[in-house]
Amino acid sequence: MEYVRQAGDMAKAFALATVVSVKMTVSEFSRRKENYLLGVLTVILVVFMISVILTGVDKSPVIFLKLAEEQTGEMDMLFIRNNIRSGDIPFLNFTAANISLAAQNVSNGPDLKAMVPRWLITADASKKWPSSDTERNTTVDVTLLIVDSKEENKINMGRKWGHRRIGESECHVKDTVLRLLGIEANVGEHIILEISIDRFLQDQNINSDQLLNLFGGSGSTTNTSTDLIIDALGLNNNDNVEVNVTVVTEGISDLFNITIPAPAPGDELQNVTVQNARDIIPGVLSNGSINGTSIDLLSLLNNGTIRLDLDVVDEVDGAGGKYPNAVGNAVIIDSTYFLHTMLEQLCYETQRRLIEQVTGTTIPDAQEVVDNFEINDVALTMIALFNSRQDTYTLPKPSLDKDVVKKSDAVMRALDVRYNATISFPLALAMDGFYFLRLFLEQIFNAVIVTLAVLGCILIYSLLLSNVEEKTFEHGMLRALGFRKLSLINLITIQAMSFTIPGVAIAMTLAVIANIIIEVIVSDFSGFDAQTDNMPLLAIVIPIVVGVSVPLFANIWPIQRAMQKTLRGALDVSHQAHTETTVTVQKLQDLGLALWQTLLAIFLVVAGFIVYYLMPYSFIFNDLPLFFFLLLIILMGMLFGLCMISAALQSPLELGVLRAILWGKDKILKTLIEKNLSGHRNRSSKTYMMFTISTASIIFGGVVFTLQANSIEANIEVLVGTDVQVWSTDFDFPINRDLVDPYMREQVATSDVVLDWSYTSFALNDYDQFRTTAVSNLLFFPSANQRPTGVDRNLQNVIYDKYFLPVDTQSGVSKSDIFSSLYTLPTEGSNYRPVPMHSGVPPGETVPDLGRKYSEIIEVVASAGSKDFMSLRSENAMKLEVEYRTSRTATTEKEADYLAQPRSLISKMPGYPFVISSYTFGLGSAPIFMSMDSFQTIINDNTVNAWRLNGSSTSRVDLTKIYHEKMFIRLKDGVTTFEREAFINELKSYLSREYHTVLDVSDLKDTTRMAIDLLLLFFYMISGIAVALNLFLLWMSFSTNVKQSAWSFAVMRSLGFNVDQLIKAYVYEALCTVLSAFFCGCVIGLIIAITLTVQFNMFVEMPMDFTFPYVLFIVVFCEALFTAIVGSYVPALELRKKQIAQVLKSQ
Repeated sequence: MEYVRQAGDMAKAFALATVVSVKMTVSEFSRRKENYLLGVLTVILVVFMISVILTGVDKSPVIFLKLAEEQTGEMDMLFIRNNIRSGDIPFLNFTAANISLAAQNVSNGPDLKAMVPRWLITADASKKWPSSDTERNTTVDVTLLIVDSKEENKINMGRKWGHRRIGESECHVKDTVLRLLGIEANVGEHIILEISIDRFLQDQNINSDQLLNLFGGSGSTTNTSTDLIIDALGLNNNDNVEVNVTVVTEGISDLFNITIPAPAPGDELQNVTVQNARDIIPGVLSNGSINGTSIDLLSLLNNGTIRLDLDVVDEVDGAGGKYPNAVGNAVIIDSTYFLHTMLEQLCYETQRRLIEQVTGTTIPDAQEVVDNFEINDVALTMIALFNSRQDTYTLPKPSLDKDVVKKSDAVMRALDVRYNATISFPLALAMDGFYFLRLFLEQIFNAVIVTLAVLGCILIYSLLLSNVEEKTFEHGMLRALGFRKLSLINLITIQAMSFTIPGVAIAMTLAVIANIIIEVIVSDFSGFDAQTDNMPLLAIVIPIVVGVSVPLFANIWPIQRAMQKTLRGALDVSHQAHTETTVTVQKLQDLGLALWQTLLAIFLVVAGFIVYYLMPYSFIFNDLPLFFFLLLIILMGMLFGLCMISAALQSPLELGVLRAILWGKDKILKTLIEKNLSGHRNRSSKTYMMFTISTASIIFGGVVFTLQANSIEANIEVLVGTDVQVWSTDFDFPINRDLVDPYMREQVATSDVVLDWSYTSFALNDYDQFRTTAVSNLLFFPSANQRPTGVDRNLQNVIYDKYFLPVDTQSGVSKSDIFSSLYTLPTEGSNYRPVPMHSGVPPGETVPDLGRKYSEIIEVVASAGSKDFMSLRSENAMKLEVEYRTSRTATTEKEADYLAQPRSLISKMPGYPFVISSYTFGLGSAPIFMSMDSFQTIINDNTVNAWRLNGSSTSRVDLTKIYHEKMFIRLKDGVTTFEREAFINELKSYLSREYHTVLDVSDLKDTTRMAIDLLLLFFYMISGIAVALNLFLLWMSFSTNVKQSAWSFAVMRSLGFNVDQLIKAYVYEALCTVLSAFFCGCVIGLIIAITLTVQFNMFVEMPMDFTFPYVLFIVVFCEALFTAIVGSYVPALELRKKQIAQVLKSQ
């Protein structure tokens, strides 16, 4: 019972003390409003900025999603027909697929929102019809994009599209096309499209067998195509119609713009019934004949051209997620009206003449033909849109991948996993490209959060400590009146929470408003609905935790300071913190270990745990966010550690700055300022540390981003290799040189855009018949798998020569002629020819010429990584070993060895980043370059040690053909943005939209510069916040200095110093502290930034290009001066108003 009574008494006493503490805190607020407001503003700034940053981090994936959609369009799943075999229908049946999805309740379900068909057809666009066959108008290669506008508008595909639905004979056209052709939109002007049927068949890889299968096949007596033709002729089962073959021939000639021989005399008329029509039509379509008149459908189509005259509605300045940027010059029309428009413009008059004159029947309405033909049954591609797309693509990468797999599995289960289509995920792949940038930004924001939390902690700690020091006597009186130490702790904690709670409340209110603003901005940019009532959980929890924990954490030392005071010392009214002398006796055995040893041990344990446990864990499980977070911890540890070390330099730096800025009559203040610096160092050290950390963080970030911006731009140039690079991502869809080269030659001859172009091939390893290719020295050890690649003679004239870095070149070969020397300088191989020795040759067999290959040396350019690894030099020969199969089903490999002579060993090759290097880690995937002739020789050569192999290959590729993987295009100097964009868009019409990627170095660099500029703007904002916190601390520090030095101030005035001189002394003191901290912060930031960038450039083997962010430096320097002057001058003005005697008597 006694314990219960004592506990009750203690609870009552604590409650009473809490009430007293609250009343004292309220009274304190009325007396010390400035300190209270500084504390509240500090908490508001720190909590608000952390919440805003976390909100931005949470919503940044939406921005990346929109940028990805600009590249690929809103395509979650893309269905493209497979490589079709002879006999396959070369289209996708969207109608059947949609029925399957609906039957399985997948459409408009939790996984799939909808699926839509698309058609992309290459065409030539012009402004007017040619007046004659010989007249040539200005034409632009375009991509005709046929969409179902009604369905796509219903599912909101292309959220930022912004163009109305297309009507009949209408189109939207890309702005570059309109400018090139001189057409104005929305004024009734027309655009002429010419679709080459031959070009369409080539683009879609449709051959005659597949085309005949589409029409029913050779000799078929009943097929859908025949029925459609019979219906179009208006025949029924009882009809017996006399057909004028001459008229039919003329109609077909007019329709397909070709010449067909006239029928023999007497054979102009034939009786046609439904039955013999079924017998005749398939034969006609499959190169059959009517009474000797041969009509080859494939020839008709190969020479045919469809012309469309369309009204230009809107000018399209951006894809808006409607279609991929790879489409280039797009002309968009509606699939609903496409067939009807084509019939009206191309077939209506021909049908009328054919049917009326031949059959005498009524002309079928064009709409009947449209109704009988379902265009959705012959889609070229299909696009699937997931449900809850925003939620899916804003997930972390592992969760994103899982969600995409889950939703795509649901679609494929409904369609059948054996569905005959190639399926890709363009948007998910594009999001992968932003993954590292997203991680990079997250770590930057995390660093800012840590920095702001540290600065806020220092400021609140200084504020609370100042309160404790100023109220030492007050705390002593409370203890003398019976206040327990626990109650005193309660008082100090309540005072800390008095500005924490309102500060957090105000900050989170502002954060909610900021979240609404950010959501509206992001919504306007992305086109997604604004979710203003949805605030990220982390943006609520973490700021509140930081806002509450930082004051409590900072409260520990002031409480310890208050508790260390003896009652007598606390009641000493003449006590000043900076003049006190403290003697502490502590035995080492009482601690068990010295404090510095304990801290060092903790640091080493933490560092070891990070390096030996967490780092390997992040690599083993490919946890890149954890890896980057650990790097951030190490980096921030370096920064804070150097800042703490710089505290030892505070005194000499302050004295050095003082001597540098003190001039003229103000030199008489030197001794006074030095005494003030020494006496106030305990308090000014916090200001120094805070300024050093904030300046180091800001300068480090600015320098890193500036240096990395230059480094990234250089790496972009290395990645692309030249002004424009075309890259084929699939061996089955190489760059069609026969199609592209005529266009390029025309550009070189007629425009001021293209200077030159060149190709490199796919590696031998990409061919089905080749298994491995290895390179070694002539001792055959060690060896490394490499990728033989053919290059054009003029490649070096096209790529960026400044990034082509040879380290060892044959004598007589200049750096600028290394690749061309592969064609012009044959190597003599007699030095390597061995003395022939023959044994085991069967009787009657021809003795092989074992030295033949030594006269067929292949000149190559190899990676410098093999120089030390294989002990190779440009003067030494090397062995190129090729393993290949004689057929696709072969179970054993054959081996062919070639003697290769390096013209040069190179450490960097534009267009082939990372794989060409002086390091050996990428040697296994490095290309080894040779001439196209040598490359062709290896492809054609099927001999091993001069013995002829028997058997043919069944590989799916032509073994004798070179497939081109990359195309490098060099543009002329002074090319405008519009000219470059127009050229690239037109070039895209000669490429595969799905498998060819066009890299524009200028566009990539512009995007990078924009991102860097935005990040620098962000750092300007952060510097403003940091300076505000520094200003608060300096203001508070000098307010305390002024109050505690008031008596000294009055004495100095009485000795003859005027007020202006003494205020100058305070300003000089602040400038010494701030400028010395600013100098240390700049040096620390520069050291870490340059070290990090040099290490990065060493890794990627790029030269160091130092660029200092002068604008950011000047801004931060001016902010530091402003802080030093205002933070010291304004508090010192309080003493101007007081009389000397009044100040002396009050002390």
